[in-house]
Amino acid sequence: EGTIPPGNYGAGTVMVWDQGEYEDLTGNPAAAFHQGKMHIIMRGKKLMGEWILVKDRREEGSNKWLLIKAGQPLTLSAKADDTSAISGRSMRKIAQDNDAQWQSNTPAEKDAKHGPTSHRVMKPAFVEPMQCKPVKELPGGDDWTFEIKFDGYRCFATKEGSKVTLFSRNEKKLNTRFPAVAKALAELPGDFAIDGEIVAVDDAGKPSFQLLQNSGEQNPPIYFYAFDLLNHAGEDFHRAPIEQRRALLQELLEVPPDPVRLSPLLDAPAGHILEAVRKLGLEGVVGKRIGSRYEAGERSGAWIKMRTDRQQEFVLGGYVPGTHGFEMLLVGVYEKKRLIYVAKVKDGFVPRTRDAIFPALKKLQIDNCPFTNLPEAKASRWGEALTAAKMKECRWVKPVQVCQVAFVEWTDGGKLRHPSFVAMRDDKKAGAVVRES
Repeated sequence: EGTIPPGNYGAGTVMVWDQGEYEDLTGNPAAAFHQGKMHIIMRGKKLMGEWILVKDRREEGSNKWLLIKAGQPLTLSAKADDTSAISGRSMRKIAQDNDAQWQSNTPAEKDAKHGPTSHRVMKPAFVEPMQCKPVKELPGGDDWTFEIKFDGYRCFATKEGSKVTLFSRNEKKLNTRFPAVAKALAELPGDFAIDGEIVAVDDAGKPSFQLLQNSGEQNPPIYFYAFDLLNHAGEDFHRAPIEQRRALLQELLEVPPDPVRLSPLLDAPAGHILEAVRKLGLEGVVGKRIGSRYEAGERSGAWIKMRTDRQQEFVLGGYVPGTHGFEMLLVGVYEKKRLIYVAKVKDGFVPRTRDAIFPALKKLQIDNCPFTNLPEAKASRWGEALTAAKMKECRWVKPVQVCQVAFVEWTDGGKLRHPSFVAMRDDKKAGAVVRES
């Protein structure tokens, strides 16, 4: 508690109004938090009672939560007044004393990383990676830095002592699959938590997700491109601005061991960057707002992405039976909690791919269609509609698997033109798959 000086975080006085314990009623508070609904009982010095916290999803990328009273009526102790639960001081007294300053992590701070409150000292640990908000055009001006959007597996790497752990965005361990990356990161000094991307490179030197997924069979060159540093030597940098985190990462990776690489910054106007990325046939561009903090699991708009190709992830909701198990896959995206059918995917498969996918589909088979916008009334000019008659040919599956699909464009009716299968994605959660602009 104390007085916050003017700066990036505004100014004012902050009090620790209550202090106590809470009891989680969901059985898994971390999962409940990420799902956006928590059910807790609070037992504070002042506040007691049962509460439900629900994340406000009316605006994409919002970090607002709704606090709803549940169970018995609200109970306040006799000490529920305008005083701190720690010091007993009032807001006015805290402001007068001015004895604790909260420090902001701005570039202007001479040596912010050594400030007593600028970083939280903690061990490196997995956090849900920060997400990029899709945009239709890149912003101009000097407020953004740009990097290549790699077509690979998002990888959050932690090192504690000599132990390195590679996590997918779903917190699955990747060490067995990419041992060379883990071994190389173990050579770097100190403990750390690094956000990056594991990428397979084709003969033309371009990232290829298909090669990455089949890396166990084809053995292509594999690289880990690091682009953010969240923890090093016991210091936490989530609240530090992106440019400071980038500078510390560059210092750590001054001579990176193979196959570790520092994701390069693209130093040019946004229009020139986009043109060059398109000519090189790369997936797209990532932009990061200067001064932004690392917002774990959020898509706030401080990080953005613009694709130069037409690809994204889709949820598998069914299939049409055929040779090697299926003729085509039925895919969709989520709109809030509704799974919306968008395409039949027939192209892009080889017999080996069908043979690899089909056993999992059979295990997930269900009786009812998971798509909420089916059946459709009539076939369209593109032939992708699923009428009630056509649905009789389909088999439905539990919508938990994700695949990546390339396509020409979205139609006015919200369907895909000429979709083609690229690869399965076991690093993405089905519930997070939405239509990207």
